[in-house]
Amino acid sequence: MPTQLNLFSTTPNIPPRLTPRCSPRLSPSLLLRCSLRLLRRRIGAVAACAVLAAAVPGATVHAQAVAGVGDDAIPIPAKRLRLFMGAQWDQWDQRLLPDGGREPLLSGLSTTDFGTTQLPALETAQSGIRALSGASDFSLSLGPLEARGGVRQATTIFRADFGITRRVSVGIRVPYVEVVHDARLVLNRQGVDANVGANPARTNAQALTANGSIFVQLGNARTQLLDAIAGCTTGGTDTCDAILANPAAAAALAARAEAFRTAWREVYGDGTYPGAPVVPVQSSSAHEAIADALAALRTDFARYFTTTIPESGPLGPTRVYGSAGLQELAQDSAFGVNADTLDRAFRAGMGDVDIEARVLLFDTWGGDQIARLSTTTSGFRVLASGGWRFGTASSAQSNEPFALATGDGVNALLFRITGDAVWKQRAWVSATLRGTTPLADEAVVRLPGAGFTDLFFVGRPQAASRKLGQRFDLEIAPRLNLGDKFGVSALWMVRSIGADRYEPLDGGEAYTSPSGTVQFGSLGVTYSTLAAYARGQSKFAVEVHFAHDVALTASGVTVPSLSRDRLELRVFPRFPRR
Repeated sequence: MPTQLNLFSTTPNIPPRLTPRCSPRLSPSLLLRCSLRLLRRRIGAVAACAVLAAAVPGATVHAQAVAGVGDDAIPIPAKRLRLFMGAQWDQWDQRLLPDGGREPLLSGLSTTDFGTTQLPALETAQSGIRALSGASDFSLSLGPLEARGGVRQATTIFRADFGITRRVSVGIRVPYVEVVHDARLVLNRQGVDANVGANPARTNAQALTANGSIFVQLGNARTQLLDAIAGCTTGGTDTCDAILANPAAAAALAARAEAFRTAWREVYGDGTYPGAPVVPVQSSSAHEAIADALAALRTDFARYFTTTIPESGPLGPTRVYGSAGLQELAQDSAFGVNADTLDRAFRAGMGDVDIEARVLLFDTWGGDQIARLSTTTSGFRVLASGGWRFGTASSAQSNEPFALATGDGVNALLFRITGDAVWKQRAWVSATLRGTTPLADEAVVRLPGAGFTDLFFVGRPQAASRKLGQRFDLEIAPRLNLGDKFGVSALWMVRSIGADRYEPLDGGEAYTSPSGTVQFGSLGVTYSTLAAYARGQSKFAVEVHFAHDVALTASGVTVPSLSRDRLELRVFPRFPRR
């Protein structure tokens, strides 16, 4: 078994016979006696002993004694367990943009005119209003929409690793996730900025009858005019005289009435069908233009015969939509959202469960934990692993656009290879290449906005075959030991995110998400008793680790501007002793 490092044995001017009596493991009283003895011989030795005792009292300095942030290639002791309990808290209220900038999380939803861009189902209503009013540039608007939000996610992680031999181990990771998307939408805050409101014919029988009567009388007038055109071969009546005087004008009026009547049904209904979910606000420019167009038709028909087209109409909305109406809007299929709510969403449940097998490919210290903790020299080790991810996480629910998934929810193949380079006594670095290959499956999603909360209005929930893109991580984690109990570490990671592919099962248009890369950074501090336990100076073999992670930049993709805090406890029952 390797002997423990004695720093004084490397100091040429220290007499060898003093070495056993001046060890960094001395108690304060013995240290004082040692210093007094050394004072008579070498002042420099006193300084060395004092500096060492002040820096790491009661501890020797060894490389690798304390693990840190990120993966490493440290093996699990043979026939021993490593138990892991951790919690991480994620939050973000911004997104990283492909150009390197940042923006509020739901800024893509905020708009001065909440209309057909966000609610394509209203395009028929908009085209109908344009036809009725003669305003080809009319843009339907429910008013301005203000959107803000933030996400808070708490994950509790349980993990157990078992060393089969010094070089082979297996492990399982089970997460439990709670995620809150605190979305807040404010529609038409002032209450006066919408040019359309709720169609009264959809809830009021009197309005349905009134607007339907106009549709019916327009049809009657058109039919009467067409009959007259067909029957008037000679003059003799006022109707025939007017028709024969200008047959083209009569035919044009019949065609104009039919087009107006078709558009009227789309917007205001026909007495049975209530029409569009929204109609122009009373006294708005669009409403007045429609009333004027209807009056002009009534006047033109009166040139041929007495018409029964009502002189008043149409009936406009009695209310406009505000924030309180968003719930109604979400649940009304006429708006095409098909959601239970457009508000704060909470999800809780199991995340994706991973199982993994690891093999230590090379190790300067042969997988021996005592040798690892006691070494004074540089070395290297490589560990490879393969595993399987069970897609046990709950996916993002299509009926709650702001509800986030607790994981990918897809079975996947996992692989990892990690190398540790140890440099003498204090420093070491880990490099990791990690890959995830999801398998194809089927899910109910919203397309093309799958996974992007600012596009959830587009499309409808539908079953689709999905193939999530591969993900590769390259991770570099330098570590510095401050004695054999404390360590600080850092991490830089770049993640390559492959494109996700969604193909609707009903044969609709497929959707492919963008691909790109994201960079993350992390800082961590660790407290460990492994070295002390191996020497018999601690009752428990544990490590406590805290880290703070942030998303740094994105390229090609838009991702959350993540901030994460992690607290981990690693317990090593029956860790090897000397």
